[in-house]
Amino acid sequence: LNKKSMMSALWLSIICLLFPTLVLGETTLVFNKSLEQEHIEGKGANYYSLTVDQNSFQEGKDLVIEVLTPVNATELSDPNVYISTQYKEPDYNNHEWGCQSLGEDVCPIPMKMVSPGSTYYIGVLCKSGCNYSIKAEFAQVRELKTGKPFGDHLLAEDSKVYKYFVEKSESIEHIVMNLELETGTSNNVRMFVGIGDDAPTSQDTFEVLPTWFGLSAQIYKDNPKFCTGCTYSIMVTAKVEAKYQIYVRTSEHITEIKGPVGIVKDIVQSGEMNCYSFDITSEEDDLGLYLLVYSGDPNLFVNPKVIPKTLEEFKFKSYGWFDENMIIRADERKSAGAATGVYYICVHGRYTGAYELMVGDYNSTDIYLMSGLTKTMDVQSGELLNFIYDVKPKKENATIFFVLYTESGNADLYVKLCKGPVDSHGEIKGSCKITQEEAINPARAGIHHSIHSSGIDRVGMPFDPSECGITNEEKKKNKCYYSVGVYGKHQTKSHFLLTVHDHNKDSTSMIEGHPIQGYVRHNDEAFFNFVNHDPSVQTIKIQLTTISGDSDLYVSRLKQCSCRDAEKKSEYDTSLPDTVVYRKGDKYDGSLVGKFYVTVRGYTHSSFTLLYTVYRDNKEINSVVKLIEGNSQSYRFPKDVNAAVFSFKTAFKEPTDILIALTPVAGEFNFYVRKNEPTILPSSSKNETKFDWLSLKNHSLLINSKDPKWEDKAAYYITVIKDESIVSKLNPEGIDYSFRIKYSTIHGVSVLAQGIPEKGIVKKSEYKYYKYLVTDFASNIIVSVTPTSGDPNLVISVDPMNQKPTAENNDYSSFLNGPDTIILHQRDLEAKSAYCREDSEQYSNCALFIGVTTDDDET
Repeated sequence: LNKKSMMSALWLSIICLLFPTLVLGETTLVFNKSLEQEHIEGKGANYYSLTVDQNSFQEGKDLVIEVLTPVNATELSDPNVYISTQYKEPDYNNHEWGCQSLGEDVCPIPMKMVSPGSTYYIGVLCKSGCNYSIKAEFAQVRELKTGKPFGDHLLAEDSKVYKYFVEKSESIEHIVMNLELETGTSNNVRMFVGIGDDAPTSQDTFEVLPTWFGLSAQIYKDNPKFCTGCTYSIMVTAKVEAKYQIYVRTSEHITEIKGPVGIVKDIVQSGEMNCYSFDITSEEDDLGLYLLVYSGDPNLFVNPKVIPKTLEEFKFKSYGWFDENMIIRADERKSAGAATGVYYICVHGRYTGAYELMVGDYNSTDIYLMSGLTKTMDVQSGELLNFIYDVKPKKENATIFFVLYTESGNADLYVKLCKGPVDSHGEIKGSCKITQEEAINPARAGIHHSIHSSGIDRVGMPFDPSECGITNEEKKKNKCYYSVGVYGKHQTKSHFLLTVHDHNKDSTSMIEGHPIQGYVRHNDEAFFNFVNHDPSVQTIKIQLTTISGDSDLYVSRLKQCSCRDAEKKSEYDTSLPDTVVYRKGDKYDGSLVGKFYVTVRGYTHSSFTLLYTVYRDNKEINSVVKLIEGNSQSYRFPKDVNAAVFSFKTAFKEPTDILIALTPVAGEFNFYVRKNEPTILPSSSKNETKFDWLSLKNHSLLINSKDPKWEDKAAYYITVIKDESIVSKLNPEGIDYSFRIKYSTIHGVSVLAQGIPEKGIVKKSEYKYYKYLVTDFASNIIVSVTPTSGDPNLVISVDPMNQKPTAENNDYSSFLNGPDTIILHQRDLEAKSAYCREDSEQYSNCALFIGVTTDDDET
């Protein structure tokens, strides 16, 4: 070596002794200095190492690895970071810490796990080409940036402090700080927010409320402590190990949503608007927007290039009382003068509410499901949508339930377990998506499926940890996930909601006005929760309606409760729905803003629907209850409420009559029906009642497809009013007004409730179909049909592949003159259907498919 080379090598050795270093091949990065312009071509990886010596070690601070992407890049870079002390080339299979956020990643190694002399190996992996910079530093207080999610995690009994500086601005109306939990719950993770450099204390902080996604602090200008041009401190504490993202923004900020599919979880206040931007790069692809509303009434407004000053000026809008789904086709964008470029997506709150917004081309990427949370989408006729559910580690066997709620049309559900070795990026080798061919013949392909012709589909999937590398050390490189397919069977499109219930103790988030159907075994419990963000809410009602068997309702605002420690409970038998009511200002209820924990306990094996509704102060419309075709919804009026609104959507390809039937349980009722918006009732300011159809006391209404007001694609709203003009014989003692309501068409199947008769009409050689969900596996079942005119006949199938039995193709039949009765003995039922056994993993799919027909002209 020459003298110059020897001096360079000597200086390099000194630097390596004094500083921790990141090494990439022959490239050395000095600690606290960024290595810029790093690149990965295609699907590949770069590897680094970092050694912490005594001189650079900083006690009480996390070691942070930052992998940042270019600010003005035209294409999205998505590097993922894996860190290990054992593996020199860490990846998805081999790491102790990992960060896989969309875009850039900031990976902290907790201070308790950092010590002098430790060496950390870092792998940066990319699936389709990445540009980035990488940097290592110690950090005690993390600086948060507006609109930039920060991923982090805490060990048990640990805490961390963050700082957020808000620029001086008179136009900022509020500041939002959201904590989105990946693991842990709002019961065992807490957030405190204060002003100044010191860590906030629980005595002097802004209000932090639980949300369906975690925790949120929303600080408004009318708060005496609100300020701009100052620093806010945020402390997060955890009783158990927790992973989370912190997201901060101001009312002025436009959050960028990155594709190909971006997801935002947020809260919008009444009369306000949260806006986001999304850059469309393809002239040909359609843009899908899906707004899943958990509470309140957020609405969706979209415009290219600029944010209009008024809602009316937006080019694209969706503002019904449903989840706001919108597909903006390429030709529509061209007509709007912007096939590509930045589109602004704004969520406006008619009432304060919480939501999840999903934006992008959903066919271009995998859509992941989370336990207890819901996805809402549309599926076209003949289209197959694929989803992925990653299995959470478990030590014991379990059953994971997938539930599909089809709110309009007809969609079927298919699920299969995918397992096998994965590559360094975490991708399973070979494709495991459900195909069209498998959906056509799922039994032959070994796919679990539920293909009911309308309403609700449910699949229970067994999970064995020994098969998925959780308990077997040799199988750690095997990945287990569930591939979930939703297939559109309707003539046009179907609107659906898809939910996963993973393990019995997981709590499912409820959606305001949306009935959840569930199953619970004898003495078992099912857990649910919801959050009310709206201070104008005066009354909250939680209602449990039993379909079969008997189950009871328990509610608390402190924690997930059982029958022993509930704040409120309702334990009626099956003749009345169980109802719990909270009222603002009551001695023991107080404020209604916050989280509610709901438990359903099975007195016997039971199927049920669970619903919560709210009633706001001085609002014409409160919760709108969604109806699912063929499913009867029970309803009990709180004493201070006089009107209830129900709704359903249609998407017919051919003229189809709609039957709306209301059956009173206690009291008399009238109901109005109106297309596309609820009925306006007379009030002090409005004397005119606006509606399209009316039913007075006869409690049924047929909307004929020849009616000029009938529409094939529409939202229909039903407003039910108490009739208090007379004292009903059914309600002599002032019992709460209650009724059952459903809508049906010739294409659908009505779901029967145990012990409750249903009236019907059938014409010669036609069939009227029903479904009954079996939950009692110890008793015989009696099905009977009684004529009010004519002579009905009865056919029954227990085969899910034969849901519309006929006189020629059935498992049971009765063609007697007059009434017909069939008694199904439990042993015979078990022999005919593998589902109809108590020990079956698919017990929740045990059902009777019942057809009524006649040889008379009409019965």
